[in-house]
Amino acid sequence: MNPLSRFLFFSALLLYDKLKEEPSMMKPENELIELRKRAEEDLRKSEERFRALVEASSEVLYRMSPDWKDMRHLQSRRFLANTEKPSNTWLQEYIPPNDQPYVISAINEAIRTKSIFELEHRVQRADGTLGWTFSRAVPLVDANGEIVEWFGAASDITERRQAEEALKDSEARLRAIFEAAEEAIITLDEEQCCLGANPAAGTITGVPHDLLVGRYLREFVDPAFDLASAWKGFIESRRFRGEVPIRHVSGSLCIVEVYATANIGHGRHLFIAHDITERKRMEVEIRKSRDELEVRVLERTSELLKEIEKRTRFAEILKESGRKLALNYMKRKNLAQRLVEMIENDRREIAMTLHDHVGSILTGAKIEIERVEAQLAESPVAEGIAKVKGLVTETINMIRNISSQLRPSSLDRFGLAPSLRSLTDEAARNIGIRIHLHMSGMPKRFSPDKELALYRIAQESLNNIAKYAEAKTVFVTLGCRDGTIHLTIEDDGKGFDLAELDNDLFEQEHLGMSIMKERALRFAGSFRLESHPGKGTQIMVEIPF
Repeated sequence: MNPLSRFLFFSALLLYDKLKEEPSMMKPENELIELRKRAEEDLRKSEERFRALVEASSEVLYRMSPDWKDMRHLQSRRFLANTEKPSNTWLQEYIPPNDQPYVISAINEAIRTKSIFELEHRVQRADGTLGWTFSRAVPLVDANGEIVEWFGAASDITERRQAEEALKDSEARLRAIFEAAEEAIITLDEEQCCLGANPAAGTITGVPHDLLVGRYLREFVDPAFDLASAWKGFIESRRFRGEVPIRHVSGSLCIVEVYATANIGHGRHLFIAHDITERKRMEVEIRKSRDELEVRVLERTSELLKEIEKRTRFAEILKESGRKLALNYMKRKNLAQRLVEMIENDRREIAMTLHDHVGSILTGAKIEIERVEAQLAESPVAEGIAKVKGLVTETINMIRNISSQLRPSSLDRFGLAPSLRSLTDEAARNIGIRIHLHMSGMPKRFSPDKELALYRIAQESLNNIAKYAEAKTVFVTLGCRDGTIHLTIEDDGKGFDLAELDNDLFEQEHLGMSIMKERALRFAGSFRLESHPGKGTQIMVEIPF
């Protein structure tokens, strides 16, 4: 039997007992029995209706003692745990510790005023989680007006409270965004009157945003802008996007880019504006700079075209000059080669003339002098004849030396290596310095022209050393490796400044240096010269084998 049924049943029994105690109030026995039966039947039906109510409802029904210390009964379908027996620990079981003080305070106030208890508070749900409930309890009083029991109901409002909390958070975030946004945000009604504005709107207009409420849009839009037409189009299309000139209260003009949506609420229109004054100013400056740049580009292009034309002409002149220089170089090279050939031919002819003709004549003269000397051995002129004989012998030796220098016969008969050794030995004797010759990897014979070129380079180098170097030691190295013949001649003489090679006078005085270079270049070789004052001179020649 539920609490309400028990309450009605016991009330009927008390009434029956009281009628028996007062005979004057007693009715016939059969009427009393009938009355009791009707009461029991009413109680049964009431209990069925109460059970149906509990089953069909999500409400929590509970009974509390007059001082709320004991929970006599609690019945819930799913929300809270049921309590079939009285409990004096209900507060700890159902109410979170942090909520207990203000729940107790509300209970005490209801007890004191004997009024209905109403409160929204958190509870420990049947599944162990915290939820929210709205609890409402009615005091039941006796004939003396004293509370005998509290009868209450509670409903689960967890989802509503969660939705409210989420809505509060959302509103707080929206408010924070609204307040902190750099864009001006305002709402207008149908008459273009401001209903709300954020601080950024106050910055654009110069009016504090809270004072913008109640003021009209036309007060701030520059008259040059057709506000009426723009507003009409906005209402019809429900959208607006464009640039609007706004007059600051100071009188300055700013341009804002506006995005608007109509009817976000009943008769409310949302406008978001971004100040693009600086951007527009920059665009004007950029256009101006671009125009100036285009003018400068055209001017510079014209100058460059003229410069290109000038350089083209100059390049053509250079090309022609280069062609002439190349032609002159080839002519000079050919002339140098011809000069070398002429020198060699002249030397060969002179050598042959001296050796074959003059040498033969002198040899014949020497033989004749010796015959006369033998005939006039006792004559007073014998001594003079002996002197003439000596001079002729010396002349013959000199002619042989000159012929050897002009065209060494050993080069034709034995090749470069023996001829070079003979050359260095003779130079060492004539100059009076130490000459060290080192040869390695040399073939017995190779191209006669190349042998002659290398021999003449060595000969000219030793002649220069004898004339200018003031050297004490000379190192001559001849070798063949990697298909190339290498000739190096190095002295420890006084050296000279290579910058002097650019001097025409130096070239005139040292024509042999140029001829040596030409001899190497004739065979696609290389000629290098290194020298420093006080550190000697080194000549390096390479000719393909």
